[in-house]
Amino acid sequence: MFDLKLFRKDKKISQTKLAEILGVGQSFISQIESGKDPMPEAFIVKLSEIYPTDNIRAYDKNDNIDIKIKEANAFDIVAMGGEVYANLLNKLIREKQLAPFALLEQKEQEIKELNREIGRLEERLENSKKTDVQEEGDATCAVAK
Repeated sequence: MFDLKLFRKDKKISQTKLAEILGVGQSFISQIESGKDPMPEAFIVKLSEIYPTDNIRAYDKNDNIDIKIKEANAFDIVAMGGEVYANLLNKLIREKQLAPFALLEQKEQEIKELNREIGRLEERLENSKKTDVQEEGDATCAVAK
């Protein structure tokens, strides 16, 4: 069962906007979210195309996991474990309890650039103060070194 409501909230999309994207009425989105109608596979495919960098399958909750495990071979079980791990990581990222390394690296670069800009602004402010003092009144001022 696909958790459309969680997906929609994570993406900050209204039911109306999602209905527009998928080409259906808002009431159909509401029925899917309330569990009255299943999520069509075509919608999942379309959302995967629109959000290619996201793991859309992370929103897919398997109600029949016990049956799948009983029928699974060793490879299937390892794959399921990987999927569980990926879902957990996605959940932690969505809940902002874990940040992807690339995001941390990007934020660190932004902080460095902001600190450089602060330094440039402080220097301009100091130069402006010196200029203002030199230009005031009839007093003669020594040029600061």
